[in-house]
Amino acid sequence: MNTPTASIIMPVYNAEPFLADTIASVLRQTVRDFELILVDDGSSDASVSIARGMDDPRIRIILHEKNQGVAAATNTGYAAAKGDYILPMDHDDLAMPRRLECQLSFLKKHPELDGCGAGHITLSPCAWLDRQRARVKSLSSRFIPSSQAACEALWGGILFNPTLCFRRKTLQLADHWWDSRLSAGADDEFYGRLIAAGARFCVLPDVVLRYRRHAGNLSRRSKERTLAARSATALAGLARLLPDAAENQKKLHAAIATRDRSLLTPERLPEITSFLREMLQANARGAGLDEEALKGVMARHWSRVCAIAGCKNLPAAFRAYYGFTELRRYLRSPFFLLYQWQKRRLSRLSGLR
Repeated sequence: MNTPTASIIMPVYNAEPFLADTIASVLRQTVRDFELILVDDGSSDASVSIARGMDDPRIRIILHEKNQGVAAATNTGYAAAKGDYILPMDHDDLAMPRRLECQLSFLKKHPELDGCGAGHITLSPCAWLDRQRARVKSLSSRFIPSSQAACEALWGGILFNPTLCFRRKTLQLADHWWDSRLSAGADDEFYGRLIAAGARFCVLPDVVLRYRRHAGNLSRRSKERTLAARSATALAGLARLLPDAAENQKKLHAAIATRDRSLLTPERLPEITSFLREMLQANARGAGLDEEALKGVMARHWSRVCAIAGCKNLPAAFRAYYGFTELRRYLRSPFFLLYQWQKRRLSRLSGLR
């Protein structure tokens, strides 16, 4: 085939129950000019046979003789890509039919941007219901500009890898791609480095993916490793803004990123406030992040901190919430804090963060 416009990169490992449906969702795209690169990472099931049986010239299959991990498989796909645009895809999710059309069209109209994420919904057994849910979420979600995405990288990032679309030339900004030493969180770490190197990503409100939740999801199989990886990515972001951060500040920053209830307590709210103010001051000294965007993102994380602390002392949390004068203009109503507080109370009962 001629050089494709886009390369869809799909690491595959023992994906027999899902792979045929996932590939079919890609082949149904309204944009036809793409290649689908399947990197089989040493599967021991029928994944390769299923992929070969799809019989479409746009499918390229690369085999790893033995399992090397999703990071290595992703890097193999990146190296093989021929398209001007790269779209990651997990082996168990389903792409919405207009995914490529939506994201490629947007990036062609916005040459100043390097890539865009988008929305997703959790896959249900009913495709019709999912289409309605996707439509509602697309209409109710908001566009997240690159200035805000860059600030979110300070706390581990807001980019969801299976919804990304970025220009292949963006890979040149990184001295290495996914870190194969990481068993979890290699995607967030990679995008954080790209943003630090100057890449500009936004997030579209459009839903482009039906995300399959099951026991085999990496984030569910290794929750502690996932949290540790998010903490490490957040600390790398902090180091770029506040290279001389004290150890207690690093602990607080990691706690905010992972929503660690053991540290986000009412007693620590004054200390957290002081630390966040120091981050704002460091940025004002020339770190380069958009001040309005940073305050807006920080206000969102501050709301979560206060909601978690409010589970132990709600009046103290309310006082701290509105006592952060630098963020007051960016904070939402008291009802929003109450909503967040109630959500955290319920999550404590279910064991979620």
